[in-house]
Amino acid sequence: TLVSIKFTPFPEDWQDTYDSSPDVLAGKSVLDVINQEKYEPLNPRATGLPIINTEKRTYFEAESARVMGLAILLAIVILAIAIRSFWGVIVPIVSAISSMLVVYGVVGFTGVEVDNSVLSFPFLIGFAVSIAYSIHLFSFFKRHFGQYGNRKEAIIYMFGEVGWAVLFTALTTITALLSALFIPVKTVRFMGLSTAGIVAATFFIVMILTPVLLSFGKNKKQHPKYLKTKRSKFEDKLYRLGEWILDNPKKIVITYLLSMALLIWGTTQVEVDTNPKKSIGTDVPYVHDLFEISETELGSLYTYELMIELPKAGMAKDPEVLRKLEKLESKALECKMSKKTNSILDVVKDMNQVLHSDNPEYYKIPDSRELVAQLLLLYENAGGTESEYWVDYDYKYLRLSVHLDDMRVKEMTQDFNEIKKTAEDLFPNSTIDIVGSIPQFIKMIAYLTKGQIVSFAIAMLVIAGLMMLVFGSVKTGLIALIPNITPAIVIGGIMGFVGIPLDSSTVIIMPMILGLAVDDTIHFINHSKLEFLRTRNYRESILKSIRSVGVALVFTTLVLSGNFLTYMTSEVNFYFFMGILAVAGMLSALLADFFITPLLFKRFNIFGKEA
Repeated sequence: TLVSIKFTPFPEDWQDTYDSSPDVLAGKSVLDVINQEKYEPLNPRATGLPIINTEKRTYFEAESARVMGLAILLAIVILAIAIRSFWGVIVPIVSAISSMLVVYGVVGFTGVEVDNSVLSFPFLIGFAVSIAYSIHLFSFFKRHFGQYGNRKEAIIYMFGEVGWAVLFTALTTITALLSALFIPVKTVRFMGLSTAGIVAATFFIVMILTPVLLSFGKNKKQHPKYLKTKRSKFEDKLYRLGEWILDNPKKIVITYLLSMALLIWGTTQVEVDTNPKKSIGTDVPYVHDLFEISETELGSLYTYELMIELPKAGMAKDPEVLRKLEKLESKALECKMSKKTNSILDVVKDMNQVLHSDNPEYYKIPDSRELVAQLLLLYENAGGTESEYWVDYDYKYLRLSVHLDDMRVKEMTQDFNEIKKTAEDLFPNSTIDIVGSIPQFIKMIAYLTKGQIVSFAIAMLVIAGLMMLVFGSVKTGLIALIPNITPAIVIGGIMGFVGIPLDSSTVIIMPMILGLAVDDTIHFINHSKLEFLRTRNYRESILKSIRSVGVALVFTTLVLSGNFLTYMTSEVNFYFFMGILAVAGMLSALLADFFITPLLFKRFNIFGKEA
């Protein structure tokens, strides 16, 4: 037995009255009823958007907390190994949590409703940049403090070497994240804006807290290791890697170009789609129930409505009009995802059969307009109310409801276009509209695709402009884009080859990784330029930069990748996809900065001619 519950329009001022949206409150009420012990023998199941939204909120509250907790634990371990400093572990954690409290505190005061499924993204990005900033700052502090043992001088050296670079990386990360505002989807805009706010707050907290905490303590004698070599074994290994890179430019460039060509082709295979079975997965309980119910004879996954406004009142009683509606119904059922339809035809045919001694031969539309009118009147007098959903009081509007057992955006778009064209041919002087949450959702996907392209292009242009401005060179700004386009191509290629769809969850990954990847490029350019001004030799300056800043870049990438790897422990597909794509993007950005950026510096003499 299927019980269908139809809602009246939600009140426009619901935010002034309720703590949660009306659909969530409705879903909670239904679940409270069917979960009562007295109904257990009936094994009641519920589905529909109110139920989905309610169960989704409950599920992701727990899942987001689990992922964030695991990310913090893993980051503490990696930070302890990388920095080996108590304050080096405390500062990033305190900064990330503080920035999240500040931003979400502001969000709470504004009354904006937060989608629980994306709640962990801004926090993990804030945590990631907090760790990145801290590693760069602590790396240079430890180097100078180990060499000379003076705490105050080490702090001044730290800010002199890396302070403005951290500021610039924060600006570029914020810019990349704010590009999500050009995607006209509420959830994506919230992710972009809130994450940008968390990054900004994190920057200020880290830059204030780090020197304050590092100032506590006594000066020390010079470390024996630094007295002898002034560098670590890992720095020496990076130096030798730099020598190999500069000695093998052709091999590296050819490998890079071939890899990019293959990945670009993979990017062209990416499909724009949102399907709970793909994006979330049936391992998640509420999605499993959703599809299990939809596969029953009575159940369905989603529904859309076809509205027909006829030229004159009363035309909906005309048998010819009803036969045209019957043809339209048949056309809708031809679509692969269509499961069943409902309309006034069900009422008319049922009543006609009942009026003729329940003879199945009369389950059809009567030939007479008068008989149609009589059947509808009998139905209403008998207390029937279903017809009110399919026709209006003046019999000028017709509604056709189509139930779907699957959702594939590309095919649905084609189906909607064909059905609307058929309706316009059958009802030439009528107004045709396809309404409901599914048509709106398809429009959102179209906005998503266009917005992704626009936002990514704007982010790239703004970041290039900032680099040109700060480094005082158009050439530097353009060259810096090359290693930063690499993560986007890698992510797109993997999505195309593996079959990961572009949806409201994965759409934010490219701007997000761009904002993080550009940080490494900025640090590398900054130190390379400083070393070149000292040595006036590209090879020497590049090797010194790889040795000095390379350690921080490697550990930063490891920590960030570790953070995103926690997503891969989730049974939610788009969390798992996020982990794969983010780690691939971060690693490809690091490799591009080590293997491609130095070759571009040397080839194009971006800092001027050698001495």
